[in-house]
Amino acid sequence: MSIILEKAELPEGSLENNDLVILQNKCRGEDARDCIDVICHIMGMWQVEALKLYNRSLRSESKYYVFIYLYIDAIKKEKEGNIGIKNRLDMVIKRIGNPTIEEVGEMMAYRRIRNLISHKKKWDIEKVKNGRKDG
Repeated sequence: MSIILEKAELPEGSLENNDLVILQNKCRGEDARDCIDVICHIMGMWQVEALKLYNRSLRSESKYYVFIYLYIDAIKKEKEGNIGIKNRLDMVIKRIGNPTIEEVGEMMAYRRIRNLISHKKKWDIEKVKNGRKDG
């Protein structure tokens, strides 16, 4: 059974173990923002998994620790004629959801744009104290 209630309407003791309750106490903007945040979090988890698989059995000097750097190097080196990084990345992404390299690029762009909006520069007292007003 599924119940949709406002938080204040939830009757005590009225739920069973298998009941699904959806609490609606947010405006649509908050819901949309939460969805965007969840999507970006899932993309981040996907990137962590991709890095683990990509780095498996590589020497330390060949490993990547930030996914965007791996992605950028794969694209850049492919343009230079070295397809090794891109081929390995292609094999990894096929194992975890099978997006295309273009779709991975779109995920990178989406997260970057979202982060630019979400993490705007804030006033930093240390920067002002050191004589700099902006980042």
